[in-house]
Amino acid sequence: MTRYATIITDADGQEIVSAIGEFEAAPQPGLGRVEQVAPSVKIGMVRDAAGGFDRIRNFFSENG
Repeated sequence: MTRYATIITDADGQEIVSAIGEFEAAPQPGLGRVEQVAPSVKIGMVRDAAGGFDRIRNFFSENG
C-alpha cells in the first residue's frame, strides 16, 4: 500500500502535514490536499524550500 498525507496551509502560508495513512488509492481530501509521502514524514512536519518536509512545527510558538 502507498503512504499518503493530507497537507494543509496555515495562516502564515506554511504547508503542514495534518494526517497520514496507507491506502491502495489516493483518498479524497475533505480539507487541504493529499499527496504521496516518504516513510520518514511525520504529522506536524513543515514543507521546506526544496519541497520536502524538514521539521516539526511547534504549535505552541508564535514563530513556528
